[in-house]
Amino acid sequence: MKRDGRTFDYKTLEAIRLMTVERVREGHSPREVIASYGFCRTTIYKWLRKVRGHGHGMRGLLSSKKQRGRPLLLTRQQERLELHYQPKYAPELNPDELVWNYMKSNGTSKRQLFRGESLNTRIETDLLHLQHCPSLIRSFFHEPHVAYLAGY
Repeated sequence: MKRDGRTFDYKTLEAIRLMTVERVREGHSPREVIASYGFCRTTIYKWLRKVRGHGHGMRGLLSSKKQRGRPLLLTRQQERLELHYQPKYAPELNPDELVWNYMKSNGTSKRQLFRGESLNTRIETDLLHLQHCPSLIRSFFHEPHVAYLAGY
């Protein structure tokens, strides 16, 4: 039966390393020793390589230390970000939909297009006008159903 060394605590792993190396130094076969503990056969050779040329003071060489892990890759601002999961289709929770609703009720659809005027140009003009009304845009984020965004 194979064992995963990650399931043992540090002191147990250190004891296993010391016992296996000691048994090999007593003349046992490395392959048989490591098989009796259930570890991968190449593992013992790494341990033996670490203690090669050292006398009986091998405890420090085979000791286990808690690893630091990966370095942080996020800035402080990125760490403060929160994710808010939404249902697959929930336009009422999306402030963008409030903008388009405003555009439909007050903008493009309420005025006739002039001859030669394109719908695309009209929409862009209306959106640029909306861009100069920050209080109106802010109001979209203070609707009761999008209150989760109000702090941003």
